[in-house]
Amino acid sequence: MIREVQPVIVLGYQHAGSRWLQQLLAADRSLACNAGVDLLSACDHVAAAWRQAEGRPDRPLSALAAASVRSMAVSLITSTLARTGQRRWCEIATPGPAPATFLGLFPGTRYVCLHRSCPDVIGATLAAHPWGLSGFEYARYILAHPANTLAALAAYWAEHTELLLAFERENPTACIRVRYEDMVEDNVGRRELWDFLGLDRGMLPDAGPHAVPQDHGRDVPFPADNIPPGRLAKLDELHTVLGYSAVSHWPFPVKKSA
Repeated sequence: MIREVQPVIVLGYQHAGSRWLQQLLAADRSLACNAGVDLLSACDHVAAAWRQAEGRPDRPLSALAAASVRSMAVSLITSTLARTGQRRWCEIATPGPAPATFLGLFPGTRYVCLHRSCPDVIGATLAAHPWGLSGFEYARYILAHPANTLAALAAYWAEHTELLLAFERENPTACIRVRYEDMVEDNVGRRELWDFLGLDRGMLPDAGPHAVPQDHGRDVPFPADNIPPGRLAKLDELHTVLGYSAVSHWPFPVKKSA
């Protein structure tokens, strides 16, 4: 049954390395790694419609509603697995209500909560948008900091990191926390991830610096003074939780995760 097959969801945000990590996981040929399907959001939207239709917008899904949403997802997953010949669904998602909805429908789901240091994410974002930020995902952060792109991206990173950490706390047995830097450089971290997901270690690619996209500009001093003091303190607090050095000390060597 699909709910027992343990779908794999890479939970991250823009320029955290989600697509790269999904491609790494695709080395295990049991995973059907999908791009652009957004099954989690589809399930969340249909679940919201059921709650509205049943007049219970703030309550858990009824048994009928849950069965209906699950059936829709199972049909899509089954079709994909039959076409590809693989056994497990793998998709990228962003933190928010949708991952929790999906976990309620498929309790065997395994979430890979992907983190990346704030300066690296900011550097990668600026490299990808040399003519200026655009897109829905950044709009409200830019509106809040119209004259300070650095502060806008710092706010984006902090909010998404806090959402990821909250999801980890609420669903500890369904999640594994990984850092982009460890996945690139550390075979031990990769083996721990492979074991958590129940993947074949024989298909585990070796780590190495050659695997990392060189988009973060570690040789460029990070202008931490351009971030408001209160925001900078929050970044340093989150970096401490994740095992990174303080943002204000960039560039820095990444500490090995515990």
